[in-house]
Amino acid sequence: MPAAAVTARICSSMRTMLLLPALLAALSQSPDEPRRVVRAATAAVEGDSVEVVRARWQEAASVGSRAARLGLGTLAWVTYDYASARAQLEELLPAGAQPDDAVSVRARIALAQVARAEADFATAERMLIAAREGARRIGDEAAETEALLVLAMTRSRTQGPAAAEALFDEALPRTVADPHLGALHHCARADLLVLTNRPARDLAERGAALARRAGAGRLEAACVAARASDRAREGDVEGALADMLASAELRRRLHDHLGLAVSLQWRGYWLRSVGRLEQARIELEEAVAAARVAGANSPLAWSYANLAYIDLALGDAPRGSLHADSASTLFATQGDRYGAGTLQGVLADVSFGARELAAARAAYTQSLATLEPLGFGMGTLTAHVGLAHVAMTEGAWEEADRRLRLAAGVARAAGAEEQTFGLAYHRGVLALRQGRLAEAERELLDGLRRLEAGPTEELAGAQPDWTYHFLMRLAEIRSSVGDLEGALGSANEALDALEAWRSTLTRPELRVLAFQVSEDPSDPDLGFASIVAALVSAGRLEDAFALSERVRARSRADQLARIEALGAAGAGAGADGGAGLVAARASDVRAALPPRTALLSWVTGRGGEPTTLFIIDQEGARGHVLPPADSVEVAVRRLAAALAAGEAPAGLIATVSRHVLPGSPGWLPGGVEHLVLVPDGPLHRAPFDVLAETGAPPLIDRYTLTLQGSAGLAVQAWRSGAVEAPPSVLALGDPELPPSERGLLPPLPGARREARFAARYGMGSELFLGPDASEARLKALEPGRYGLLHFATHARVDEATLAGAALVLAAGEGEDGVLRAGELGSLRLDVPVVLLSSCSTADGRAIRGEGLVGLASALGEAGVRTVVLTRWDVDDRVQAELIEVLYERLAEGLTVAEAVRAAKVEMRARGASPAVWAALVVVGDGDVRVSLAPPSRPAWAYGAAVGLGGLLVLIGAATLRARRRSGSAPA
Repeated sequence: MPAAAVTARICSSMRTMLLLPALLAALSQSPDEPRRVVRAATAAVEGDSVEVVRARWQEAASVGSRAARLGLGTLAWVTYDYASARAQLEELLPAGAQPDDAVSVRARIALAQVARAEADFATAERMLIAAREGARRIGDEAAETEALLVLAMTRSRTQGPAAAEALFDEALPRTVADPHLGALHHCARADLLVLTNRPARDLAERGAALARRAGAGRLEAACVAARASDRAREGDVEGALADMLASAELRRRLHDHLGLAVSLQWRGYWLRSVGRLEQARIELEEAVAAARVAGANSPLAWSYANLAYIDLALGDAPRGSLHADSASTLFATQGDRYGAGTLQGVLADVSFGARELAAARAAYTQSLATLEPLGFGMGTLTAHVGLAHVAMTEGAWEEADRRLRLAAGVARAAGAEEQTFGLAYHRGVLALRQGRLAEAERELLDGLRRLEAGPTEELAGAQPDWTYHFLMRLAEIRSSVGDLEGALGSANEALDALEAWRSTLTRPELRVLAFQVSEDPSDPDLGFASIVAALVSAGRLEDAFALSERVRARSRADQLARIEALGAAGAGAGADGGAGLVAARASDVRAALPPRTALLSWVTGRGGEPTTLFIIDQEGARGHVLPPADSVEVAVRRLAAALAAGEAPAGLIATVSRHVLPGSPGWLPGGVEHLVLVPDGPLHRAPFDVLAETGAPPLIDRYTLTLQGSAGLAVQAWRSGAVEAPPSVLALGDPELPPSERGLLPPLPGARREARFAARYGMGSELFLGPDASEARLKALEPGRYGLLHFATHARVDEATLAGAALVLAAGEGEDGVLRAGELGSLRLDVPVVLLSSCSTADGRAIRGEGLVGLASALGEAGVRTVVLTRWDVDDRVQAELIEVLYERLAEGLTVAEAVRAAKVEMRARGASPAVWAALVVVGDGDVRVSLAPPSRPAWAYGAAVGLGGLLVLIGAATLRARRRSGSAPA
């Protein structure tokens, strides 16, 4: 702790100790003494003297002092022990028809504050009304005024600004001679003024001065927070953030966790509003922690609501829904109409993101009905804009225009027109959708100028998402009118702005989601697919392809750039060879293509935008504009489900094929044998094996198939040259389930057989089963030791969340046995090939700018070059048969992609259903070879190889652990 802070804390403690004897000696029933007791409790917390004060009050209470019992109840309140506070304070309330006295009035006010902390506004209001009446009867004007002011603060949330204003007006004359009450009045009223978009700084500053005179540090912090809110109202976000930081630091120093949660929540909100999503999330998560310490449900609910906004802005609707549900549950129990109405807007955004238009409309309408009568302008504006986008999606142009006009009127009435440059964007989008392109361009250029000339330079620079929105929409307009140079320039400028913002993020989960940032609920990809299709239709294929590559596999591209910058040092260097940065042009792809190989890359959009398919082979590069992908999304999922059930419905196969493959015959030249596929959007889940153009056999009959995250990653793999992986296998099978998974996952009787079979191949192969198939053993893996890592285990993959993907291994040695994707990606496995023989390991979350994020992408981050996975759940005993054929073909010298195709074809010939053979998929470099020796060698040779391999693994692991302990190797 800094010396100044230590000195301040000692001085505060001394002040408290000097004050206590006088207070404790003067405990009586006079009106002023209970008030002094309440203040002494707060001073004790701020001065770290709680235990001393509590002991003295307990002694006084034991001989019948009601004021001392009030002090104990107040101490419990300000230390957030609300159950004890209620129990002790309720004992001080009069029984039956007995009248209130000074102690019981103060007890009621304290109980109201407990209820407010827990966001039980109905109880708070009831207590405050009773306290006000009791104080009036006994002539305690200070208590009556305080009850009136806290009641005003409460009703601002439950009945709206007008009801609160009347109470503030009534209380004002009584606060003139009392600095403490004056500070409370000024700060609380300043908050209300800001909430209704009215100037409040002078009132907040006068309140802060009064609070300093009264020695009320918590009130001073509240006044500084109110001043911060007024600066934000004026558009001075940097000043607001600085003031709210000062408020937070003062509250932290005073151990005011509830106030700290409020300050951090507001900072998170403002940071979110100017696009600083990473810092906003950090502040809001700290606000959640402080609110939980304080048991403060109101800032907790608001923090969850703001986290939901961040999730939705990043396209993470599932996580946003969880945060919104948490906030909704809290608001529902609070009687906070402002919070509940605002939260309805968040829930509407969640429904809109899931394309549930009726639910979105209902939630926006409910938000509007709640907030508009209360006079909360910005929430009303947001609801009108949301309803406008619902109308646009449905083609109800007049309704959309009406809603945007209403939103503009709300902005003018609130004095916030200059801050709502976003309305220019929404008006521009409406004009664009209606084909009024010149008007759309004028609106967007006007909004962009207003954004760039924002209230402060910092605010303008902190809006990359809006800059991106404006520029990408301008690109769409220019492509529509044939200005392809202008379209390309605007689109690249938009992506530059977004990439510059993304480069400032340090949290991996935010960097992964950055290209999903959107303030446009009706079209989150902002017409990008239409721009690409227009360029292709105009013959600008090189430009269109380069543009499409800019939003693919960004995290992996970042990693490769780091490796290049470090001279091929760092995670994954062994697998990638440090072979240069990712190329992005079609000519680069063609130059790097291996013989008999073609690359197919799709760009999809939402809301009826066309799909573009790029085909690059030895003869050249071509582009095909296909039907919209969102019209086939349901068919893709239905087809995958049918295949998983063992069926192959011809109608569904034909439907998906028409949306995915060119309709013209001869779309690939003869001699092509290997297809490298770069899917997009819903096509990540397309079962390409069974697709076929009309009258032709399925793709699996003619081609080996490999999935890649981008064309650039394919080029990088090709440039690094052919890989001959070490001829050894490490197999982990049927691990002993960790405690967290027991009873949740079924046994895997076929996995043990499969792992044993895999370990029979190669030289120096290793097998670990049951408790030995552990997370700790994998993390101690010697880099470069094995050519193939085989997991015959359970896995978890959740397409709804980034945090859901994990491999389940045995626990022990400090590991919990659940190896999550984030942990997996941070390892340096340095194994060329990984086979994940678990259920649905190829699944994940489709994220714009990254592709399908799950176990495969995590393994790529860990330096794995090729991953073999399963698309759906497969019986492990049947799966074992397919895997055995795969290993036999690998031992024949086939590449991984060739061996997988050969195994599929053979299983089909044996009569296996598509549920078995169509489940397997190759991601990454399909041309890797693992020269496995078949298990036909003499038993003594196999045993010697396994024994030698085991000895090498043990020596390597021990050496690595020793190096880590000494600090000479990375942990």
